[in-house]
Amino acid sequence: MKAVILAGGEGSRLRPVSCNRPKPMVRLFDKPVLEHSISLLRKHGFDDIVMTLKFMPHVITDHFGDGHDFGVKLRYAIETNPLGTAGGCAAAMANALADDALLIISGDAVCDFDLTAALAFHREKDAAATLLLKQQDELLDYGLVMLREDGQIERFIEKPSWQQVFSDLVNTGVYIINPAILRRVAAGKAADFARDLFPALLADKLPVYGLEMNSYWCDIGDPAAYLRCHHDALDGKIELFASPTQSNCPDGASVIAPCYIGEDVTLHEGCIVGPYAVIGGGSSVGAEARIERSVVDSAKVDDSVTATGAIICRGATVKRGAQLHEYSVVGEYSVVGEHAQLHEHSRVWPNKEVSDGELVCGSVITGQVRKEIVFDGSGRLFGEIGADITPDFCLRLGSAIAATAKGDVGISYAGGESARIYAQLLSSACNSAGVPTANCDAPLAAVAAYAAVLHGFSLSVFVRQQKLKLILSVFDSSGLPIDREMERKLENAVKRGEVIVADSERAGAAVTISGLSVAYLKAVVGKHRARQMLTVTGHPVPTAILRHALIGIGCRVTPSSRSIAPFFSLDDDGLTLLCSDERGAVVPPGRLLALSCLMAWDNGIPAIAVPYDAPACLDEWAKERNTRLLRLGRDGHAARALLAQQFFLHDACARACYLLSGLTKLNMTLAEYDRKSPSFSTSFVEVPLRNDRGAVMRALAERSQNAELGEGLRLRVGNGMVTIAPLTMRAALRVVSESEDMETAAELCDVLKQRIRRLDGEMS
Repeated sequence: MKAVILAGGEGSRLRPVSCNRPKPMVRLFDKPVLEHSISLLRKHGFDDIVMTLKFMPHVITDHFGDGHDFGVKLRYAIETNPLGTAGGCAAAMANALADDALLIISGDAVCDFDLTAALAFHREKDAAATLLLKQQDELLDYGLVMLREDGQIERFIEKPSWQQVFSDLVNTGVYIINPAILRRVAAGKAADFARDLFPALLADKLPVYGLEMNSYWCDIGDPAAYLRCHHDALDGKIELFASPTQSNCPDGASVIAPCYIGEDVTLHEGCIVGPYAVIGGGSSVGAEARIERSVVDSAKVDDSVTATGAIICRGATVKRGAQLHEYSVVGEYSVVGEHAQLHEHSRVWPNKEVSDGELVCGSVITGQVRKEIVFDGSGRLFGEIGADITPDFCLRLGSAIAATAKGDVGISYAGGESARIYAQLLSSACNSAGVPTANCDAPLAAVAAYAAVLHGFSLSVFVRQQKLKLILSVFDSSGLPIDREMERKLENAVKRGEVIVADSERAGAAVTISGLSVAYLKAVVGKHRARQMLTVTGHPVPTAILRHALIGIGCRVTPSSRSIAPFFSLDDDGLTLLCSDERGAVVPPGRLLALSCLMAWDNGIPAIAVPYDAPACLDEWAKERNTRLLRLGRDGHAARALLAQQFFLHDACARACYLLSGLTKLNMTLAEYDRKSPSFSTSFVEVPLRNDRGAVMRALAERSQNAELGEGLRLRVGNGMVTIAPLTMRAALRVVSESEDMETAAELCDVLKQRIRRLDGEMS
């Protein structure tokens, strides 16, 4: 028997459940609704099926193929122009032979109708069309049908007002028709069964019957119905797919029946799931979260989230402390920020983002599209695992790296299994694009940077996991963070979504390189010698690296339990040197860099290079000593080439060895050397903006005389220097001021903050 599934409009009213990514099929209990429709048709002998498709048809055709795996013969009719239910069906069957009856079923519906009995009724009545009807209590959203005593249809009432509710039988969109009636539909013309074709049959007095069905039916075209269908299945009103499975709960987690817990679901301690919760396969529910009467379809729910009667679609993330109320919907791949609230019937459409603490009372449709994460200007990307940084993102980034690399790419990771997985994704994407990779054992980003120099990598990538976040650092062949031009190239390639696949014989090889820590320490230690006693503190891995380096140059490093000043430490990536001197006074990283530059000049080095945001006083100090100072972002390729040669200025561990070795030669403590050097202080503040960051920066530049434009805006104000740069991840500017004393530096920050606020207000 032949059947047509009108799948082209599937999920049309539940649009936030579908999305602009290739997954338009609405799912129930981890399987597409269309699978249930096919199973029902096959059960009743309808094994020759045509699907009418419109929205992203390849997703459905890729899933179902020719129908062999589902026990049916399946063909497709793809509408390029909307033809309506009858027009689409007529076009689909134009060149297909039909039996004495043709069954039409809507892709939006879930039912377990006895189609065998309905077919028998249709044949007994010799009907031109038989409509399967269902008694409903809520009637305003459906087309109603009035019947005579013999079952013939007397009248159609399409989407009635309350004044027109003359029947409680609704049109379910399931029909059995004589295929000949489709000839009434003009080729290529839009027509609807309920509004056009069936009323025309009644007008011509052809036999059109209605048959009330007593079994289950639900039109899942809106969130309330979609949730109700899940709840009905949990109550046993309809059998959908496999029986629910229960997950092993950790201590303190609770699952309150009835519930469905799919495969590979993670439930964290203290969460409460149920009753009537559906947690799709691959989902994660955080500690102390409460999910009740809600559907979580392969999504991530963080700690302390409350979802009551909500729908959280595939790939979505709901962050810590958010609250989702009745019939709210979070579309696929969207993110709801920390402590945000979605009121009843709120909609967050696919690939959108709700800010932390935001209150949503309507639909987030044309609002801000969820932003792709971007580099921070120092060759780094930051993002939450599974929300900002996804497997799809890493595959696109890996292809972008392969497209820009001019040789092998080194890849290292640390911190957890997610870091390993995402590093492997980057490596696989590069290999797929034909670029060889080296999987390295660098434990820190600083070691990964040195690996690029040691092994001649075109680019070196380090992936570090920090709880639920990933930090990706990318270095060029000189061991420096990639410049802004390279950052933009990678960002644009990722945004385009291009994934490069080379011919199989040109796929890149992947090798393993070990022993990087030993090689890095050898380079750091070099010929430096020192004899200080000091303490190394901080996280275990960078502490171990720094400890070995300082012992290697001859220092005596005491355990932290017997701490002796000065104190040295590295940040988690090994890229920033932190220090307190013998007096216990903190020496900021910028001051340590400035002291290293002074020591280099005193040692006869005629020219040095520093990052753009290095202390402004270095330019004055260089003039006073008749030496050269180059800045990245200001002095072109010459600055980058020079900095690459000066390991102690771009590597934090090497800087510690250089400073301590120099202090030993001078027979001075760090505090003494700091005291005899010119003084300066810095202060900083972040200024949130209402307007576009670029527009505010342009206006500042236009109104500031003699401003230096580089990787930001640098200008002299009174006796100090101020650097202003936009933040990469939000609408704000960062102001860093520098002067001879802290009080003046703080005052400069306040002056510029007020100036920026006034300018931002004028532009609103």
